[in-house]
Amino acid sequence: MFKHINTLRPTLRATKFNLHKPQFNTLRMVHSIASANEFRESTASGKVLVDFFATWCGPCKMVSPLIEKLDTQYSDIKFFKLDIEAVPEIASELEVSTVPTFILYNEGKVVNIVRGAAPPKIKAALDELK
Repeated sequence: MFKHINTLRPTLRATKFNLHKPQFNTLRMVHSIASANEFRESTASGKVLVDFFATWCGPCKMVSPLIEKLDTQYSDIKFFKLDIEAVPEIASELEVSTVPTFILYNEGKVVNIVRGAAPPKIKAALDELK
């Protein structure tokens, strides 16, 4: 038993200290919006994409990895996710009846809406916003 543990120790030590570069500056992620106030603050300034989704929505789950990838490619655009069941007042206010729906903002104003999981349309809308 002890022999087995000792043979693993060098491997664990090697993986612990074999860090090539810290990724702190390049780490980006899509932030979740949890309230109406947070939504208003998040979309008030700058270039923003909000992904309106539902946890039960298959197409939403399918397109989610693409949105994560696009977030890293468009560093000048802020990406957010909003669960329409968690913040229904915003979904109702914006008349979001289809999920996923992507609404793009520039300085607080809606500039484009993409309904459905349509990667080419989402990318085109981001290119237009850029």
